[in-house]
Amino acid sequence: MEWFCASPDRRSRMLHAPEAFVDDRSLYAALVSAGILDGSFDFDLFNRVVDRALESEIASDDASGILEGVESVFTQLGVLPFDDEELPPEDPNTF
Repeated sequence: MEWFCASPDRRSRMLHAPEAFVDDRSLYAALVSAGILDGSFDFDLFNRVVDRALESEIASDDASGILEGVESVFTQLGVLPFDDEELPPEDPNTF
């Protein structure tokens, strides 16, 4: 979400000044308010799952639907899909 707002062209579509984005929740709300995101992603559920994951292990069924929601947000922001041909070549030393 911060990447989306880094571009002056995209930032100009936002209704709030970048200084108003004190946390991810306010940035998400501003993106929804501007009509950039449709608001269907359950941001509160996502935060709870991430918090539980940081505190302890979570079962895969605890995160049901989260990946689809994240993919939806990435698609709406223009991060996905991307052309594999535009990626830099893989470095075997990083495997």
